[in-house]
Amino acid sequence: MNWAAISGIAESIGAIGVIGSLIYVGFQIRQITVAAERTNARLTASDHARAVQSMQDEQVADIVLRGLTDLESLTPVELYRFDLAFTGWLEAIEQAHADYRLGVFPHELITV
Repeated sequence: MNWAAISGIAESIGAIGVIGSLIYVGFQIRQITVAAERTNARLTASDHARAVQSMQDEQVADIVLRGLTDLESLTPVELYRFDLAFTGWLEAIEQAHADYRLGVFPHELITV
């Protein structure tokens, strides 16, 4: 066997190694993306639950229900509390949408 043949075999083995490495890196990136999607879904669910929990307070629930039917009937303080109640909920939705656009939020949780 001459040096040209040995060189050709070494290049072939190197090419196979590079292809294998690229496949492995692609697999790892996919696993990291899935983990990020699940983490973001859990955080969004937690944020949403916290926002809903705040609306379950009897006084806040009364303000929210009155605000949904007649916003102008709320006092300035009640209007502020109404806004706060929805801000947390809307922020959770906004973050989920931003994560979805970045490709790190599960597709099946965004689409209907």
